[in-house]
Amino acid sequence: DKYDNRDQLWRFSESFVINYYEVPCSWSTSNIHYDLQAGRYVFMYLDNEEKNTYNFDVDYPLKNFTPASLRRSGRR
Repeated sequence: DKYDNRDQLWRFSESFVINYYEVPCSWSTSNIHYDLQAGRYVFMYLDNEEKNTYNFDVDYPLKNFTPASLRRSGRR
């Protein structure tokens, strides 16, 4: 939720999640962002009619997930 300077809700967002049981994980499949003041919305990542939109077969080396590696890849 996003509020303006008057503490009025002006924008909110939704994400739709699907379970990929074979991976296993949950993943956001699409997002909607509503601008209540402008009366507009954007629907992103609508891919329900496409096949193989996500590739979960990527293997990353475990060294990428050490505290030192994550610290180097982060931003300040």
